[in-house]
Amino acid sequence: MRTRHFLTSWLRWLALALLLIGVQAAPAEEDFLDPEVAFKLDARVVGARTVEVSYAVARGYYLYREHFKFAANGATLSEPLLPAGKTKFDETFQKTVETYRDVLRIAIPVTQAGAKFQLVVTNQGCADKGLCYSPQQRAIEVSLAGNGGDGSARVLAANAAGVASPVGAPAVSAAAPSGSVN
Repeated sequence: MRTRHFLTSWLRWLALALLLIGVQAAPAEEDFLDPEVAFKLDARVVGARTVEVSYAVARGYYLYREHFKFAANGATLSEPLLPAGKTKFDETFQKTVETYRDVLRIAIPVTQAGAKFQLVVTNQGCADKGLCYSPQQRAIEVSLAGNGGDGSARVLAANAAGVASPVGAPAVSAAAPSGSVN
């Protein structure tokens, strides 16, 4: 009888231990946010010829300045106006880089466009815990009031693989010196 009681108790403790190990291991897979959540994108039209792209960067995450690219289907863009970032030595790229945390606003002047066009934004960021995301592309549908549109900007559903590169429109890199394009 004692052996049976001992065995039953031991199996209960073993089952509990395995359950606790599984519960502790599960959050490890969920520690990192999806990139659309970690780097929440929004956009709005400012004035007749400027689109403001903004990011709400989650706590513990950051974006790289040099990995921003902007391109447009149906419009010509000028150099984006990015604020200065904070510099840090990046172990992944083995160099000093500029990064952004918290809130980032980027003004993108539009030099030529129809009433509506699609702005394609590419960015890359990392989590402080060690995960670096692959470059993410998002599309924004823009309608400029000065060109007959309604003055709106709407971020389209996230689909990094489904955003086509603009044909015949050079991408403007945020890290490029003034006047140059990718």
